[in-house]
Amino acid sequence: MARYLYRYLQLFGYVGAGTPDDPGSDFGMSVWIDAANEDEAKTWGKAVLHDYVRARFRYSNENVNTERYEGEIVSHPGWLQSSAECGYPVCRVGEMPTWFDPWKSDNAPADRKPTRDVPLEELVTGTVLIKLRAFLRTADKTRGSSHPSDFDHWCAFLTEAHRKRARFSGMQLERWLIEIERWPEDVSGELGEEYSAARGLLGYYDDETGEGSA
Repeated sequence: MARYLYRYLQLFGYVGAGTPDDPGSDFGMSVWIDAANEDEAKTWGKAVLHDYVRARFRYSNENVNTERYEGEIVSHPGWLQSSAECGYPVCRVGEMPTWFDPWKSDNAPADRKPTRDVPLEELVTGTVLIKLRAFLRTADKTRGSSHPSDFDHWCAFLTEAHRKRARFSGMQLERWLIEIERWPEDVSGELGEEYSAARGLLGYYDDETGEGSA
């Protein structure tokens, strides 16, 4: 029996408040599934995703058709490595995970043990670190990546992290910004989500073009 990562990612829709009554349409759901093969994992992953969607919109006024939601089995090595550090739930075919705060933007548990006092140099090295430092040197801590010049530095870091398959999750970035760099929690959270979304989108692009297998 092998372990597969089933993932769903919705972007460019409505970003809600992350509360039970206003979860928003944009979210990510990931789950590790122990299955006999990839097809079995994908089939059960879809059932798990539908259960998650029902939990996510349970207290909202939205009329959600779960059948329109379908994720994928992740094959990109960089995304698999990053996801391994996020604490996503694990289940076998026929089992449903327990969902905690499914109305949040991502289903990584918030109470997992944080990475504290870890020098960024131990997690990101080389040109990835250089480009992240370039962003941090000039960025306004109250605005994140919103200023055009800061956005350029931010995108340079994101693409380099993807190119080098950086073993660094968005949640780790968020916590490092808060605990080490002393950035505001809300801005750090936004940057962590932007990082995770960008890595997922770029990984999906690679899978579609065949570049991820190179």
